[in-house]
Amino acid sequence: MDCSAASVESEPCGQAPETPALRCIRWPLLPGAHASPTAILLHGFGHSADVWRATVRFWRTAPKAPAIIAFDLPGHGRSKALPSSDYRIAEIAQTLESEIRALTDESVVLIGHSIGGRIALALSQSSRIRVVGLVLVETGISVSAPSSRKAIIEAASITASSFASRTEPIEAVMKRVPMADRSAVIEYVEHALQPTADGFRLGLDPEAVGLLFDENRDSIWSILENLRIPLAVIRGEYSSFLKESTLRQMRERVSAPLSVAVIPKAGHSLPIERPNALGQMLDHAYHFVTNATSTDDACVNGQKGRCHGQFS
Repeated sequence: MDCSAASVESEPCGQAPETPALRCIRWPLLPGAHASPTAILLHGFGHSADVWRATVRFWRTAPKAPAIIAFDLPGHGRSKALPSSDYRIAEIAQTLESEIRALTDESVVLIGHSIGGRIALALSQSSRIRVVGLVLVETGISVSAPSSRKAIIEAASITASSFASRTEPIEAVMKRVPMADRSAVIEYVEHALQPTADGFRLGLDPEAVGLLFDENRDSIWSILENLRIPLAVIRGEYSSFLKESTLRQMRERVSAPLSVAVIPKAGHSLPIERPNALGQMLDHAYHFVTNATSTDDACVNGQKGRCHGQFS
């Protein structure tokens, strides 16, 4: 497994011999920065590690930005596709567990967007890696309704198709995500795009759509209610995916230290809609989960002012 450095050159990341190779991007500690838990970024369905590039660039302007690693999930980007029956949350969490162990034996903070957050939740239960904090970005709790499955599958087919030019996928993403920051989309597509015999593709196995229908709400709530590590949750103001009612339930049912933040003028696709604001928010969320403890009376269940808020 190779992790390409975020600057120019690639660097070897080690190999997890018992799992499929997962491509990843590594942003090492900046000169003079102190060692701290590595942040592991898991993207949402249909994206790749490249979708985080603009967000991470803003995050790394913070004085205490950690080392960061972003993975391509199986069947996404340049990571290998799996048999359709293997696109399950638990199986992919196990794959990531081995890959992370091959990269670091230090503690980590898991950060997941959308379905990446579901996988991060499952991975947080691992006894083989030391997870000290969890950040969920626009991660829904209930499974997708049957009525929405057709639309999701159609969107996956579009993403997985070939494009005749390098500009077509940019326009396709902008059409699907009208509030997207065009420069962030261009940066994502230019790095993620792969040449094919008849054009270009973004890299998505349509069978990976099975991930979106793999979990049930009760199992997710069980993990959340039994969390023993700090949790930060980030929502887009206009999102219909992570509802306000769900956030209220989290405040009532999660006993671990909990931080909730809302990013204005954004929906579900925060990494390409508001990369600047998300970068700032991830910096705050990272430091919250790495500094909070189960007995931290200053920040429990989002009840204090500094535990929730908005970013303009």
